[in-house]
Amino acid sequence: MKVRESWVQVRDDLATFGVADASIEAETIVRHGLSLDRTQFFAELDRQIGTDEMASINELAARRKVGEPLAYILGNREFYGLEMYVNKHVLVPRQETELLVDKVLDFAERRAGESMTIADVGTGSGA
Repeated sequence: MKVRESWVQVRDDLATFGVADASIEAETIVRHGLSLDRTQFFAELDRQIGTDEMASINELAARRKVGEPLAYILGNREFYGLEMYVNKHVLVPRQETELLVDKVLDFAERRAGESMTIADVGTGSGA
């Protein structure tokens, strides 16, 4: 099987299981299973995948199909430009929370020179 065929297969499987962003998640799973960055992934779409590589991709996809968050499968999640380590013991940083960070930074900037304390408590990953 080629990289492209694996991507399509994983995408279709994820879509069948109701994963909303099946195409991008399938790409991410295949890239992770093959240890490819995005540029390498697209450059190697016609490369044959070895049996061990396909087994790795299938294992990752199986975890996602039963509802495990992609961030837990990958072991990380980007948040506000930083790569955060995550596992089942922490909350996955959410993109919506980046908006909250922007609002707090705007608030703090408008109060420049004033004494203030800002605490981020209970986020799990440290995001």
